[in-house]
Amino acid sequence: MKSPFPGMDPYLEPHWPGLHTQFVALATTELNRLLPDDLVARPEERLAIENSDEAARTVVADVTVSQPDASDIAEGGLAISAPFKLMIDLEPLTERFIRILRADDGRLITVIELISPANKIGAGLEHYLQKRSELLRGGVHVVEIDLVRRGDWRGLLRPHVCPLEAISPYRV
Repeated sequence: MKSPFPGMDPYLEPHWPGLHTQFVALATTELNRLLPDDLVARPEERLAIENSDEAARTVVADVTVSQPDASDIAEGGLAISAPFKLMIDLEPLTERFIRILRADDGRLITVIELISPANKIGAGLEHYLQKRSELLRGGVHVVEIDLVRRGDWRGLLRPHVCPLEAISPYRV
């Protein structure tokens, strides 16, 4: 269905993963066209785990799968139960963002975040605020683009409070 609102679709949430990916890709291309030669924009991603009870929890995906070496297997009479499958109700979600780096040494200058619905509630909000705080303490500029109407965006401002005259449906 075509959006009844010119210039903006207030119902982005059902299409969020695809929109998020496309936005980051197109914005990275345009930034690289406009940035001075000493800066470069790079798309990045991180894995988030989201369940229906709580907001997404972001994790770094570093998994090792290995076979034990034959010399590591002890001979003996240890009895173990048969393996079983455990189904966990978690939806993996890849969150993408843009990093602007110095071209000469790769130093991180700016991170551009397209705020996800999960960044605005529960543990996802707390994790996002911690990540943003670490970036800011490291001297990195953070640009946040919030196109999602769902969730309480005021939590993103903590510890600050938004003046009434600045309240709007979308924020950069």
